[in-house]
Amino acid sequence: MEELYSFIKNIISYVQKDHEFPIIYKGNFNHELAKYLANSTKELTIANDIEPSLQRKIYHASLELLQNIYKHGSRDDDINKEECNGIFAFLHNDNKYVIITGNKVNEQQMNDLTNQIDQLNTMDAQELKSLYKQQMREGELSEKGGAGLGFIDIIRKTGSKLQYSFIQSDDNLYYFINQLEVGV
Repeated sequence: MEELYSFIKNIISYVQKDHEFPIIYKGNFNHELAKYLANSTKELTIANDIEPSLQRKIYHASLELLQNIYKHGSRDDDINKEECNGIFAFLHNDNKYVIITGNKVNEQQMNDLTNQIDQLNTMDAQELKSLYKQQMREGELSEKGGAGLGFIDIIRKTGSKLQYSFIQSDDNLYYFINQLEVGV
């Protein structure tokens, strides 16, 4: 768990180094909060005269990554099934926008995420488009309502690779840290 605290501390010090308009949130996530944080990124990009096409990319990626936290993250308890603990950060510096998310996952989810993201990060735009269409035609909805399109769509629309890591937690879970850089 000390590694997780160190990670969060690094995000805070990273933000303090010449980053414009940061948003940082750590706590329980649900549908309403995800919409609020995604809309906050949109409002900041509008207020800072960011090009509309880049605004849409940032908003879309933020919303998808935020939804992943509360839809797919492991819960700390069985009492509150509607919320999941996580972290979200939105930063800007050096002509790039950085979205960082984090949430707990179990070992099977960690393995699945590793395989999925590694595969997607090796694909070119045409392969991603074909995979997206295939998932739309053949993909089955999971018990949590997903069809496996989120990461595919994020990479397709932003043109950026997903960066990720896992930090072992004290409770036999792993903290999944995801970072996406969207350039200007």
